Amino acid sequence: MLIVRLYRLAIVFLFGVVLLIIGVLMLSPLKGEICEKAATDVQSNCTSYNIILVATWKIGEALNDSAALVTGIATIVIAAFTGTLWWSTNGMLRATNESIRIANREFASSHRPELRLKHIWFSQDGKGPSENIWSGSHLTVRLDIVNVGRTTAHIDFIGIRTLVVPLGQRLPQRPPYDNPDAPPFRAGGFELSSGITYTQAISDGRILAEQDISSLRNGDVRLYYVGIIGYWDEFKRLRQTAFCRYLRFDSRPARPDDGGRFEKDPDPDYEYQD
Repeated sequence: MLIVRLYRLAIVFLFGVVLLIIGVLMLSPLKGEICEKAATDVQSNCTSYNIILVATWKIGEALNDSAALVTGIATIVIAAFTGTLWWSTNGMLRATNESIRIANREFASSHRPELRLKHIWFSQDGKGPSENIWSGSHLTVRLDIVNVGRTTAHIDFIGIRTLVVPLGQRLPQRPPYDNPDAPPFRAGGFELSSGITYTQAISDGRILAEQDISSLRNGDVRLYYVGIIGYWDEFKRLRQTAFCRYLRFDSRPARPDDGGRFEKDPDPDYEYQD
């Protein structure tokens, strides 16, 4: 890369020198006698360096008598010089744009928003956790979403799904929010600055059946909340944070006043940050 730049600069310099020489010859044509004549009409005092001067004078006189030719040559040289200058400038511009692109990519990787789910708990209309679970009403949770990155996140959507999974059975291979027939997510449409926590109540409309409540209380099944948060960074790149939490009780069977507590499931298909 350095050799190419030096080559371009050498060409520009060469054309500049040629243009300067032609400009000097056009503006200051060489005219006059080179050797003085003695009184006897015989040349005298002509030293050896006069050969060079005579040659230079002859060239200048020819160029002076051929103004159109000089103008044409100068025009060609100027055009070539302009083209070479454009070529060199265009190359440097491409190199500059590439440097800017690399710098933006490095900035985006080190200065980006990062969202994570800090906390999830049951809450609905002032009811406590146990009332929300065992009452047979719509399950509603609140999400604490925090931006631990360095720049603002533009949240695009938030979605959750509830799963009742028999104890010892694995989660579905494909997260339910990725299914084509999954209901649409709730749109976000707001900004979350660095270090700020956002709280949002959300529900997928699930109501636990009597059998699910009995199995959950006895510890035969687990209630999972899985979800995803989609957001844009400052460079309009879509990023996602997924979470997977299950409800755990202090005793088995769970007491009527035990609302449980959500814990993280480390399944990499469900719990990750991009």
